[in-house]
Amino acid sequence: MTNPCKDEIDSILAQQRLHTEQIQELCEVVRRIEADTAGIVDVFQSLNGAFKVLHCIGKLARPIGWIAAAVTAVVAAWASIKHGVIK
Repeated sequence: MTNPCKDEIDSILAQQRLHTEQIQELCEVVRRIEADTAGIVDVFQSLNGAFKVLHCIGKLARPIGWIAAAVTAVVAAWASIKHGVIK
C-alpha cells in the first residue's frame, strides 16, 4: 500500500522541478531579449541626441536666413549701383 502523503509530496516536488526549469528557460529568453534590444535602445538614444542638434540648427536657421537675405540685398544694391542701374 502506498502512502498518499508521499505520492502528493512527490507530485508537488515534480511540479516544483518543472516550474524551476520553466523559470530558467524564461530567464534565458529575457537575457536574449535584453541583449537584442540593447542595440535598439542605443539607436534611439543616438537619435534623441541628433534631434536635439537639429532643433538647435532649426533655431539658428531663421536668423541665418535673415542675415543671408540682408547680405543678398546689399550685394544686389551694390551691383546695381556699380553697373549704373541705380544712380
